Amino acid sequence: MGKREILSRCAYGAGFFSLMRAIRAGSFKEVPVLAYHRVLDIPGDEAYPFDEWLVSCSVSEFEWQMKYVSRHYTPISFSTLAGVLYHGENLPKRPIIISFDDGYDDNYHNAYPVLKRLGIPATIFLSTGYIGTRDPFWFDWVVWMIKNSPLTMGELAAKIKEHADIIPDNEGDSIPTSSREEFADALLEAMKVIPNQLRLALISTIEESTTSSKEAAGYAFCKALGWDQVREMSNDGIEFGSHTVTHPILTMLDDVSLSRELEQSRKHIEQETGLPCTTLAYPVGRPFAFDDRVIQAAKSAGYTLGVSYISGSNPVPGVDAFRLKRLHVELETRRHDFVTALAFQELV
Repeated sequence: MGKREILSRCAYGAGFFSLMRAIRAGSFKEVPVLAYHRVLDIPGDEAYPFDEWLVSCSVSEFEWQMKYVSRHYTPISFSTLAGVLYHGENLPKRPIIISFDDGYDDNYHNAYPVLKRLGIPATIFLSTGYIGTRDPFWFDWVVWMIKNSPLTMGELAAKIKEHADIIPDNEGDSIPTSSREEFADALLEAMKVIPNQLRLALISTIEESTTSSKEAAGYAFCKALGWDQVREMSNDGIEFGSHTVTHPILTMLDDVSLSRELEQSRKHIEQETGLPCTTLAYPVGRPFAFDDRVIQAAKSAGYTLGVSYISGSNPVPGVDAFRLKRLHVELETRRHDFVTALAFQELV
């Protein structure tokens, strides 16, 4: 156990963070944004056929986290934050925003009942091209193909090497073949920094070489929301933002494709919910995944807020409305980690 872990456990047990919350409420105006993907009870990594890194927490842990949030913070929506940033409206004490990326159906089955019961607003960022379909998200599909391929690790590596010119090595290292999980993780990272057409071509190559079928991909574990579910949640106060149409890395798109991804997703959400869609979460959301060109395109497409996946705080005033940061919730996030992250947002 490291020093930071020891200090976190001790501070949590001593109630130090309650004091920090009180101090910060009087001295700082910050808006923490929690970032989730999936709320799901899964078997061990070896038995889970998709990307386990996208499972943020179990159902029981999510309920604990939301109860903690409801006791110590005032949950608000991105619409409320936009009113603060653009119209000078007041922030409540200890504001916080709950967000989900992608639009998995466990958001409806597992997260939504908890949010509804506790009266907590939240925002779900939809990749609209998957909503109402049986297609797994492309990143989950890649992981499923690697984990379920009849090919050996060496054969898989050989197929990838056929595209070696578009797969940048990490400091000269080849994609690891010690396990299918590591192989898939490294491959996904490489696919996030190549031109979009080459990413799509590589997915097709993996499909052909592994003879994979989406019909066999286990939809009970990996399924997007349906529009009926979206409308029900929208009518109940859940906000919906855009996560594009097909979840590409926006910096890897040409101008025409970039505009299409941003405009079509926003319009589709507005058509289905009857409400404005003015908040965009950049797919992947790390520094390489959005830039000034992407931000300008987002503004031109009608968005007023842009949300990254960069960890940190959002001071008000002073925050860039198109570079909002979030605090990541992951399976390895323990309760004292959760409390620590909220208490020390700017240090995360």
